Amino acid sequence: MVQATEVAGNKAMNLLDSCQRIVIKLGTSVVTGAFGSVERGRLDFIVRDVANLRESGRECLLVSSGAVGLGRKLLNQHERNDLALRQACASVGQNLLMTTYQKLFATYGLTVGQVLVTSDDLADRTRYLNLRAMLSELLALGVVPIMNENDSVSTMELQEHGREKIFGDNDKLSALVASKLGADALILLTDVDGVYDRNPRTTRGARKIRRIEDLDELKTIDPTGKSLHGRGGIKSKLKAVQLASMSGVVSVIASGFQEDVISLLFSPEGEDVGTYIMPRKKLSARRQWIGFSSGVEGSLTINQGAQQALEESMASLLSVGIMEARGQFSAGQVVSIQNEAGIEIGRGIVSYSSEEIGKVTGRKSSEMAKLLQRPGPQEIVHRDRLIVFREKVS
Repeated sequence: MVQATEVAGNKAMNLLDSCQRIVIKLGTSVVTGAFGSVERGRLDFIVRDVANLRESGRECLLVSSGAVGLGRKLLNQHERNDLALRQACASVGQNLLMTTYQKLFATYGLTVGQVLVTSDDLADRTRYLNLRAMLSELLALGVVPIMNENDSVSTMELQEHGREKIFGDNDKLSALVASKLGADALILLTDVDGVYDRNPRTTRGARKIRRIEDLDELKTIDPTGKSLHGRGGIKSKLKAVQLASMSGVVSVIASGFQEDVISLLFSPEGEDVGTYIMPRKKLSARRQWIGFSSGVEGSLTINQGAQQALEESMASLLSVGIMEARGQFSAGQVVSIQNEAGIEIGRGIVSYSSEEIGKVTGRKSSEMAKLLQRPGPQEIVHRDRLIVFREKVS
């Protein structure tokens, strides 16, 4: 069980106090009220806090959920949940959402910019670079970008014909934005006041975790339970903060229902608000893209020896350690690397196609050229084109 960690002195406060570029994600339950309407009073507090951060010289970017729920309310569509209706509701609700933000931020003399993205905007490197340049320009102009997954055109499934989508909720989108824009902090505002060792809604005695230093601690947390209104839940948020941590970004999960929550996070009492997830050593931009921004086209199942070599020695993945290749992919594409239990331990760019890997599975590297009837790299995935999620960090 993860033990609640007391934060000594002002460490947590000082950590956020030094952050200059901040991504703030607002969950559906924060944006909307009990009956699906815009929660203007709650949003006004958050917008005021963001305005104060901007006044202090910080850059802020919002990732906001809520469009689908607002659209349902306007269209009086609460029973159906098929894809076409959700897309229609998103189209209608997004307009109301942005109009609300525009009016609230205008009160403080700030301009907002709408940015809708799909998974392909981050999967394609050229489109991703264009997106990053545009967001950086908005921030330089003093605009507050407000981002959302483009639900009106996105299929929203995490799996499509064996190809994994990059994100299926705004939690992961916010972490991707934080990592790719070089943000210092990611603040996830939701309907709970932090991370608990067990679901506090269903388990008496669940303990709030003040600070998570090691990502391995995430494995001991019970991730069951969803947000009251949104697609994500604590499991989604834990995946997001893992991504942010591996990108060198400090994360905070806190309650958007708490008045002045953002101001409190940057105050002397900040260490008592929410749960802090500490950053790891930052990955290179290329490894971030491989691990989190590309999606995957297939998977490789590896044996225990290969897993140990990848996690402890940061070795390349060789054919002898591969048990099975799944999906259809070409050389140069990103695949998921899974252990014998089916748990994803990393991702990498393969040097061979799925058909070729199938021919050399479990065989020694010295046999590959003969089996494939052509020369080629000895590594299926070279360590420079590989990210392992739980590798030992010195």
